[in-house]
Amino acid sequence: MAGEYNPPVLVTGESREDGGRARSADPAASLRIQLDSPRSEWAALVDSVGRMDPVGRPEVQVDTVPGDRAHFVERVGGVLAAGYSVRHSTPGRLVLVPRPSTVLWLVSSSTGRGTPGPPEWPEPAAVPGFRHCLVVLDDRPSVVRPGLPAADETWLLGEFLGRGAMPQFILEFMASREIDVVQVIGSRLAVDLLPTIRFSFPRVPVAVDLSSHGPERQSFLRYVTARYGNLVDTYCVPDEATRDALEEGSVAGSRALVMGAGEAGGGTGTASLRSSLYGRLLAEVVDPG
Repeated sequence: MAGEYNPPVLVTGESREDGGRARSADPAASLRIQLDSPRSEWAALVDSVGRMDPVGRPEVQVDTVPGDRAHFVERVGGVLAAGYSVRHSTPGRLVLVPRPSTVLWLVSSSTGRGTPGPPEWPEPAAVPGFRHCLVVLDDRPSVVRPGLPAADETWLLGEFLGRGAMPQFILEFMASREIDVVQVIGSRLAVDLLPTIRFSFPRVPVAVDLSSHGPERQSFLRYVTARYGNLVDTYCVPDEATRDALEEGSVAGSRALVMGAGEAGGGTGTASLRSSLYGRLLAEVVDPG
């Protein structure tokens, strides 16, 4: 740890540490921290709630102060990535509750409109701290291995819907499941739906996986950035070469997150990167009050 989180006392007066081992807190309890507390104290808080049982975690109350927005996004995003979501925000106070936000994965095995080929897109591990809904947008979903991410719900739309009915399903699904983040992997249908998604759910951030390797992926990269670049919050890319290709297409490098070589194997490093990304994206749409 970079520092000690001090003091480890809940509003109820209970200690969060019992013989050096983190234990569950009373659901009604809460932790208080100031936005401008030292970075080490924030890191220790996230580590502490992360070691607690999900059931009975305390809520986190943040005393906010006017200041650097990036400072707010980094610290609050870290708590959101640990399995929290915003309950309410008032001037000077932000309340986070131990309820994981929900990520909707819109996945296809092919970026084109023809017959889907073998799955070639990354299959990341389940992202810690989040609930997952996986929707596969293929006419022949059997070509897609449906097990990743390890989703709370998996829908293979091609088994019961034609492509024309898929957009309506997605929009109704987002509303019924209260989706917090949208992640697109390899689906042209999904990116074509982005204008409607952003209009209907303006506070739901969108991330899109892109790669510059191979003609189909290069074509998909150009298609997404040219037509919908302003609707995507972050691009997840496998390497610096793809980020350079985005910059050549007038997309700022700061909007690309390099996932690294571990992506194809769904390594824990990749999952951690996605968790941090989703936390930051969610924090960016929070009104600090």
